[in-house]
Amino acid sequence: LAFGTPVSPEDIYIEGICRLQQRDITYARELGYVIKLVANGRDHDDQVEVRVHPTLLPGDHPLAKVDGSLNSILVDGNFVGKVTFTGRGAGGDPTASAVVADLLEALRNRRDGTRSLRCTCHRELPVLSMADVSVPHYLRFTAEDQPGVLGRVAEIFGHSGVNLRSVIQKPATTGAGRTGASGCVGEGGRAELVFLTSCCPEKNVRAALAELAAHPELCRLQNHVRGEER
Repeated sequence: LAFGTPVSPEDIYIEGICRLQQRDITYARELGYVIKLVANGRDHDDQVEVRVHPTLLPGDHPLAKVDGSLNSILVDGNFVGKVTFTGRGAGGDPTASAVVADLLEALRNRRDGTRSLRCTCHRELPVLSMADVSVPHYLRFTAEDQPGVLGRVAEIFGHSGVNLRSVIQKPATTGAGRTGASGCVGEGGRAELVFLTSCCPEKNVRAALAELAAHPELCRLQNHVRGEER
């Protein structure tokens, strides 16, 4: 409907919220962000970008304050700019309205001999591969709390073309204390490393994570959340 091209559900990257933990929400807030489940669609002229996943949003993003049973749609047009539609997505009346709307649509389809919304498509565009989607990335690891570990992890990201914009390092047990990229927390044991990258293609992050996965003695990935700056 938005881009005038058919999109198969099988082509949409979908990830739920089951991996999110309270610590991710806390770290996001410390970095100045919130985490929301966002369905994202963009027109790139020769292909479309469609994905659904937890998303790190800046605190001043129009969708950052959408809480509780509210749902919101943010439309960014060439001339109209950003337009936001917000309303209740759960509860007795909103749910009843949605159910009645579905029943009416089913009746219209039965009357007209169709099975879905009428196609408004005027072109057929491929879906952009997730590997080529370029966004910031939030990455949380547990690592050995030893000198040089943070530097080695940062070096691997650098070799893959991933720039680390922010770094948090804390003891994995207490969650206290913050250091810079050259800092050291505690003596031995485990530490938690949180990185926020600059905007980069997902394939670069995947390459770095694949190399890090080959060195579990160095660190282990605990969560990966894609970000949004626009």
